[in-house]
Amino acid sequence: AGTLAPANCVHDFGDGLSILPGGPGTDATGRRHTHVLSAGERRSLFRRVSQLYRDYDVVIVDAGSRLDTVITAGAAGARRFIAVGGDGTVAIAASYALVKAIELKSPGTPVDLIVNRQDDRRGRHVFDQVQEASARFLGRALDFAGTIPEDGDLYAAALSGQSLRLIADRTIAGQTAGVLARRLLVQLEDGADFAFRHRYLGAR
Repeated sequence: AGTLAPANCVHDFGDGLSILPGGPGTDATGRRHTHVLSAGERRSLFRRVSQLYRDYDVVIVDAGSRLDTVITAGAAGARRFIAVGGDGTVAIAASYALVKAIELKSPGTPVDLIVNRQDDRRGRHVFDQVQEASARFLGRALDFAGTIPEDGDLYAAALSGQSLRLIADRTIAGQTAGVLARRLLVQLEDGADFAFRHRYLGAR
């Protein structure tokens, strides 16, 4: 609503990690707000939040699956996009559509694809399909970031109320995600012009 400075909404979790949570939130009575941000409000929000970026070495924005949010986040100065896709005709088509939209708005910006809830063989097959379409119709290459496997233990632990932060290292999906994250951060470090000190700002 514009009543708070973005810096006052940041939560410091230690270990170089700060998070700026987003979403509709709740009102004074604890009820969830039903208001959905318009495209203009979303752009305004990102402009305000982007003022914080200079205070961090790496900024990670979780833009969700809304295309306009992804594009708006990119307009704030994204240097790399990481798409998380799935298997199936609709999911593969959606991944390609996202790559196409990014290419139109931010030509040449690196795009990585993570395939979720699949084994490595199937994940590579999904990536190859998206990559083939991107090369054929957009004339651009993608990077395969890897695959995160289906993990019933992760769901069970989350449903039991355990903190994902505590259980991530004890589940296959969490361990795999950690490996992928570290690899991507190294790539960002290699392409950065500043010292990498493991400080992040995430916006959900």
